[in-house]
Amino acid sequence: MALTLHIPDSVTASLRIPEAEMVARLKVELAVALYGQTILSFGKANELAGVGRQRLAELLEQRGIIELATNSHQLGEVLDPG
Repeated sequence: MALTLHIPDSVTASLRIPEAEMVARLKVELAVALYGQTILSFGKANELAGVGRQRLAELLEQRGIIELATNSHQLGEVLDPG
């Protein structure tokens, strides 16, 4: 299922984002917000954002959002880093 989100012209005109970057930037912003609220997994947030995994991790770090462990091996490292 694909989803189309309609944003009123008055809102898009007020965004301080160049028009050529608007769709891509809004996808990234939505992905970061949904991941930060644990609504999306890292992998799905990455898919929505359409950026590399490293870039998404950098954006999350810049905003103080901790990247959650995405598999059992990583989880083990988080719980027992020794």
